[in-house]
Formats: sequence, C-alpha cells, structure tokens
Amino acid sequence: MQGTTGQPKAARLSHFNVINNANIVGRFVGYHQKRESICLNTDLIYGLGRTMGVLAASMFGSTIVTAGAYFLPKVALEVITKHRCTMIYGSPTIFFAMARDFEEGVHDFSSVRKAIMGGSMCNPATIEKTMTRLNAQQLYIVYGGSETSPVISLTNPDEETDRWIRTVGKPLGHVEVKVVDAEGRIVPVNTRGELCTRGPHVFKGYLNNEAKTKDAIRDNWYHTGDEATMSEDGRITFVGRIKEMINYMGYKVPPLEVESILNKHPHVEEAQVIGVPDERTVEKVCAWIKLKSDKTLTQEDIKAFCKEKDLQEFKIPEFVLFVDSFPRTQTGKVRKHKMREESMRILKL
Repeated sequence: MQGTTGQPKAARLSHFNVINNANIVGRFVGYHQKRESICLNTDLIYGLGRTMGVLAASMFGSTIVTAGAYFLPKVALEVITKHRCTMIYGSPTIFFAMARDFEEGVHDFSSVRKAIMGGSMCNPATIEKTMTRLNAQQLYIVYGGSETSPVISLTNPDEETDRWIRTVGKPLGHVEVKVVDAEGRIVPVNTRGELCTRGPHVFKGYLNNEAKTKDAIRDNWYHTGDEATMSEDGRITFVGRIKEMINYMGYKVPPLEVESILNKHPHVEEAQVIGVPDERTVEKVCAWIKLKSDKTLTQEDIKAFCKEKDLQEFKIPEFVLFVDSFPRTQTGKVRKHKMREESMRILKL
C-alpha cells in the first residue's frame, strides 16, 4: 500500500474482508439487477480495481474492460466508445483528464450511465463534468482505504445532488463509524474529529509491524487518520488528513479548504496545498498551482483572489509555486510529503 504521507505499509486483508466488501458495494450500485460493461481505469492491486472492480464484477456477472497497463485519457476514451461501456471507474484526476480530452463527434458516450469515483477528494467541478460531459448521470463517490477493504462509505445518486456532492456519503451496511476528539471521545454532530470505523471491512493489521497495528486499531476501532464531520443523518464530510493539517500559530488550516478556493479560479487547472516549516508560526501555507494552457498568473494574483473569496488571512498561501505536474502515487493520489520536501528545497527552508 503506497501512502501519501510516508513509506508504504502492507495491510493484511482476509478473504472475507474483500468478498464481503465487494458484495455489499456491488449490490448498492445495482450489479445484482443489471450486468454492466465497466471501464476500469485503475491498477488491479488496489482496492478500487481489485475489490470494487474485478471481484464485484465477477460476483454479479458484469464485464471488465481495461484500457491498458497504465492510464492514458485518449486511449480510455477510445475504449469506452469502442466497447460501449456502461460504467466508468477512476480517481478524480482520471475523470478530469477524460472530460478535458473528450471530443464531441469523435467519442460516443451514449452507452455510459454510471461512474464510481474514489481515491482522493472529489472537486464539485469535476463531478459536474463527469455527469454532463461524460454522460455518467449516476455518480457514486466512494471513501475508504486499503485498511478498510476498501469502502467505508459512498454517496447515493438517487438523492438530490446538493445533498451529497460535497460529502462522501453514508456508511455501508454492517459498517460502524464514529468521529472522536484527541482523547477518543465522540464529538457532537457536525464537529470535526478523527473518523474511526469498525466492522467486517477492517484489516487484520500491518505485516510485520505490530507497533503500527496497535496504533491504528484500538479497542477494535480502526483510526483512519482522517479528519471528518458527520451530519445528523449520518452523512460524512471529509476535511483532510490529520497529518497534512497545517499548523499556523496553533490554528488548524485544512489544505482542502484552501484548495477548494484556488480551484475555483478560471485560470487554474489544479491546485494542491501543503504546510512548510517556519520558526515563528510553526508552518506557513504553500500552494502548488498548475495553470490551464496559455494562462498566466502571479503570486499576487492568487493572494488577491483568496481575499476576494473571503479566505481568512492566515489561510492565504504565503508561498505560491507554479508547476507543470504533481508527484503522485500509482493510483493518482498526490504525494504531499514529496511536495513538502521539494518546496523546502526550492524555498531554501
């Protein structure tokens, strides 16, 4: 399992872990009612491709179509058109790339009805493009990780879009979830805390790493390391990785909050935010920004835009680095620790 905050860890999953998860997710998305032709844009060794893809499809008689050894947006678009795929799997980055390269009259997505998006936080703009440009009128956002087989929760596209578009949905059946403070006490509704979960989806521990296992699983609850809130009706909203939270003079700055503002700028293709060390404030906000083709911006433009959007002063990026790409894992997740290392080198911190 390649993490985004450090070295890889091997999460041990049982046969029941993955088969149970595949069965519940497969039924939730309707595989037991209608066979699908699924374009799978993710590696088979990871949960999205293995459990939700191959195992769930095999269990209910659906077809898996792969677009090659690694993802290329134009190849995926051609494969979906040629094989008349009805469903698409991928990360937000993958769906963004397909929506960007989709050409009317060249690619035919009239067969597409559904999509499953997971692996990292989903931008509402990418969700909208997936549902309209790629014709995935039923979109499921899934949340989880390697340690949870992988799915903890997912959204329900039968509900009004405004109710789920900024959430990761509700827990699966047979999955228990709670949000706790630093002392392990359950926090009030809509209050930030660490998301913990228990049930048949939780892994058996890290291979040859008893210390990490004991830290992750306490009193049968798996501590995800994710900060989240839960609404009164059980809907989960992902705030960010606790390890990635920026500490500015004791104030917590969720990178996702700043990223959501920056990604609204019409000239920005993608923005990612990290904290970099500072002797006075502990950390300062640093933004990496990839601009759209033929667009230009300055650091001052970015700061002014944040102020226009009423972002609190201490959350506005102190440093802005314009980049062509981001360091990513094989599944498309941004490797924030690599960004931090490179930022410190560039900024001589």
